[in-house]
Amino acid sequence: MTDADPEFGYIFCAALSRAHLYIGGVALELEDADHPHAILFERDNGAWSRWSMEHRLAGIAAFTDAGIGKLLCVGETGDVEVADAEGADEERIGDDAGGPNTLRPLRCVRIVGHHAYAAGAQRQVYRRRLDAAGWQAVDQGCAIARGGADVGSFHAIDGRDEHLLLAVGMGGAIWRCAGGVWEALDSPSGAMLECVLFMGGERFLAAGAGGVLLSIDGSTVRQLAHEATEEAFVGGAVAFGAAYLCTDQGSLFRFEGDTLTRIDTGAAPVAGGGALAYADSLLVFVSDTRVQCFDGSSWTEHDPAA
Repeated sequence: MTDADPEFGYIFCAALSRAHLYIGGVALELEDADHPHAILFERDNGAWSRWSMEHRLAGIAAFTDAGIGKLLCVGETGDVEVADAEGADEERIGDDAGGPNTLRPLRCVRIVGHHAYAAGAQRQVYRRRLDAAGWQAVDQGCAIARGGADVGSFHAIDGRDEHLLLAVGMGGAIWRCAGGVWEALDSPSGAMLECVLFMGGERFLAAGAGGVLLSIDGSTVRQLAHEATEEAFVGGAVAFGAAYLCTDQGSLFRFEGDTLTRIDTGAAPVAGGGALAYADSLLVFVSDTRVQCFDGSSWTEHDPAA
C-alpha cells in the first residue's frame, strides 16, 4: 500500500499513558465491502500490535483496574470487548427485547468516575463499573420508548462524576443528569452536537455541526460566537489546561478563555474521522489516515500499521 492507497482508516483513540496508546479503526477493504468489523491498534513502549473485532465501533476508552491497563471496545449494536495483556473478555449491553441493535445503535463511550458510560440512539444510556462486568440502563426519564413518536440520539456524553452528567446529540439536544434525574435543557442551536467536555464546577463545553460551540453552566446554555471555522466539530479532549476540538475536515483548535484558536500540527489537515484523547501530558489526535501526538512542545506522527 502507498500513502495514496492506505490499508486502514483511523476513527477513535484512547490513552493510558505516554507509552500506552490505543487506536480504533477499520480495514478499508472490509469497510468498502460493508463488512462489520473493527481493527484495534495498541502501542506499548514504542511497539505497535493489532487485533480485530467483528463489530463496528461506537467508541473506545482506556482505564486501569487493580493496576492493570484495559481497553473497553464498545460496538454499535451493544457487543463489547474488554482487552488487556492477557486477552479479551466479551460482554453484552442490553438484551434482544430493548437493547442496542442495528436500528438503535450506540454512538459513544466515556469513562466518568468509577464507571464507563455508553449512549446512543433513542437517548439510551448504559453504565458499567470499571472493576466488574455487567451493564445497567441509567436512562429513565430521557430514553425514548420503543414505538414512541419522538426522535432523538445521544452522540456524546461526559460528566464531573456519576452525580453530574451531560449528554448531547441530534437536533442540538442537551440533557443534564443531576443526582440521577435527567432533564432536557433549552438549546440555542438545532445543529447536531457531536462532542461534550466537562470543564470544571458545573460547566461543560459542547460542539458540533457548522462549528457551533455552546457553554453549559448548570442549567444555563450560552452559544459562543466565533469566526474560526464552520467545519463540524466531532471530537474533543481537555489537555494542558484547555479544551482541544477537532473537526471532520482534520482541523484542530484550542479553546481557552472563550477564545478558539486554530492549531498548526505541522502537517496538512486530513479530512475524515476525527478524535482526541489525553493522558500523562500527551495529546493524541486521530484523523482518517493519520495519528499524531503532542507532548506540550512538539508534534510527532505515528504509523500504527507499520
